Amino acid sequence: MSTTLLQRFIFFALVPAVACAVAIRQAYLSKFDELSTWKGGGMGMFASADSTDTRFLRFYIEKPDGRREPIIGLTERQKILEQRALWYPRLASIEPLAVSLRRTGFVAANEPSQLWAYADTGEALKPLDRKHYLLRANLPRPGADDPDWTLVIESYRVSYDPTTKRAGYKLVKSWNFPKRGAE
Repeated sequence: MSTTLLQRFIFFALVPAVACAVAIRQAYLSKFDELSTWKGGGMGMFASADSTDTRFLRFYIEKPDGRREPIIGLTERQKILEQRALWYPRLASIEPLAVSLRRTGFVAANEPSQLWAYADTGEALKPLDRKHYLLRANLPRPGADDPDWTLVIESYRVSYDPTTKRAGYKLVKSWNFPKRGAE
């Protein structure tokens, strides 16, 4: 095989084959593995509303008695880890954020916040008989003790229902990170 023939083969067959393989892998990962189309090579990013603006994570501290306290404030480093996790929400990208949150001390207001029941329209209906504390990440927790609570991280994605023509969000995946040794 001459050099010219080999170059032609590479140019006309191998390069398009590699490009097709990359495109197929990216399409598969964005369809079945929740990879953001905006970060997975860019294919389809303008044809979809999927981006980190339409995804979000919720964080909870779940106490042994079943109560859940939401974490509403992260440190700057945790916000960077959160953005990375939003691009590709799978265990390998969520775990560094979870480790950071489990090592963090949290602050809350002195009084718990009231929970409310809401209508589909977003109108507040009535207060519920439950309250919770809104937690903000503060500084690394002193000492090496592992707290006796489970960190719950939930990944949500905005979705659109063409039948009702309404946007909403759906839970994509949930991860639990209990106290080490409690698994």
